[in-house]
Amino acid sequence: MGRAGGHALRSLTGYLEASLVDLGETLAKFFEGIYGRRKMRVGVIAAILFVAGSSAALSSPVQRSTWRVVKTKSASGKHPALGISATISRPQAIAVRLTSAGRVAGAVYWDCIKGLHAEQGHFGVLNGFHVVPHARGEDRCQVLVTAHGFHPITVTILKAS
Repeated sequence: MGRAGGHALRSLTGYLEASLVDLGETLAKFFEGIYGRRKMRVGVIAAILFVAGSSAALSSPVQRSTWRVVKTKSASGKHPALGISATISRPQAIAVRLTSAGRVAGAVYWDCIKGLHAEQGHFGVLNGFHVVPHARGEDRCQVLVTAHGFHPITVTILKAS
């Protein structure tokens, strides 16, 4: 992400955090008017927890990431099916996107290595965008996606950067 994109993201994050703080103050006044001072403290605590949780979600690397296409493959015909694989070095996050005019189903298999430790798994997917549940900081990950459908289908493997 370039300087302009990073600055715009920080500005947006700062604006959202300020808006959440304003919301917390408004909620505190609302609770004080309805419940009195003692229960107002509970409302203020709830608002603070809400703001803290929202700020943490906004600062998540997956939320701030720019997704880049690693590999894409399409298939067409009466009953299209395909397999696609990619090796991704030092991934922050990995995702797959399955698209079709109709329904597309598939399976995602992943294997990540960090030093001498390996971690693997698989899960089934339907149309849409799906993040692969791997540990950040891996040395490399291999991803294999198999998919089939009734209309032309496209499978894309993406990585966060």
